[in-house]
Amino acid sequence: MELLLYLAGFILWQCVVYTPPEGLLVTGWLGALRARRGPCLRVASPFPSDLTLAPSALPFELANGRLYASSPLRRFGQLDPPEPSRWVDLQAARSTEASGTLVKVAGRGFVRASSNEQARSISQLISDLADSSSPEARLDAHLEASLSRSRAEDAFEEARTATAWLRALCSGLLVAIFVAVPATALAIDDDRAWLVLGPALGLLDLGALVALHRVHRRLRPEAVAERRELLIVCALYPPSLLRTPQVLVDGNLASFHPVVVAALLLGDGEQLALLRRELARLEHPPWRRLEGEMDTAARRRFLSRLRAALLRLGEELGFPREALIEPENCDPQAVSFCPLCFDDFREGYSRCDGCGLPTTPY
Repeated sequence: MELLLYLAGFILWQCVVYTPPEGLLVTGWLGALRARRGPCLRVASPFPSDLTLAPSALPFELANGRLYASSPLRRFGQLDPPEPSRWVDLQAARSTEASGTLVKVAGRGFVRASSNEQARSISQLISDLADSSSPEARLDAHLEASLSRSRAEDAFEEARTATAWLRALCSGLLVAIFVAVPATALAIDDDRAWLVLGPALGLLDLGALVALHRVHRRLRPEAVAERRELLIVCALYPPSLLRTPQVLVDGNLASFHPVVVAALLLGDGEQLALLRRELARLEHPPWRRLEGEMDTAARRRFLSRLRAALLRLGEELGFPREALIEPENCDPQAVSFCPLCFDDFREGYSRCDGCGLPTTPY
């Protein structure tokens, strides 16, 4: 039983997911989807058949030949490093790498992603921008692709179809470890339970490893070294297999905007709230309040292009433009609202304490 407790603790530790400020955590618990906006640290579902997706909006801006981080680099609520780089020259971005979930530019931490695959995607995009003769056009093409609902649907269906057998085998392995083994141990004794069920557990483990190899080769054919490392880790420690279906599906959607993922999986209310939040974040970025010298015409043009793309997506999803910019007044005593969090305020309140912005009258 001590071994089962150790395995359960390890699996729960694997399920801890960090979502950056630009991200959205969508996790399913026994089929029921829940969404949480970043920044947050949450425990995702340990069941292989459930979804755990942590898409993130573009974590940087491009202007004046520089890349500006959308928010300071943080780890466990603290600045990491103590004086992080808020911007880097695009030419220096030729030296870009992903170290786990951290994206480093010229050897220094620049932004943090919610997954290793997302960090690799951001790192590749930054390298492409640095090598491109027209980085603005390259970034616009990326934004258009990341906001494509049809592409996201195809990527999601491809990943779910490819991982069907892997999910089934990993679910069987989970049931065998945490249901069949304790039941057998109660019927006979702890030591013999593992011996009796050992062959069945071994077959499930081998089948899951074969399925993982085939799925990874189908979804990421070029990532040979990553595939080899993942298979070795899972072979040496089989419980590592249980999270692989969720990680592979999430990785296939790493380059898509959270609003698009919300459009695939969540209801209209969540989609509308997320679209409003993204538009408000672009209209009132933190640096405009804290770092006025960075409020340049080039950055405003970049945000305007991204805002126009989000508004087009909202119209495609069936939301009137007015509904995205101003919330519906449901409180007859409310006279204003916060343009960032959309909280209502009664007469006498001129500023949102949480966001620090002046309220906007209805």
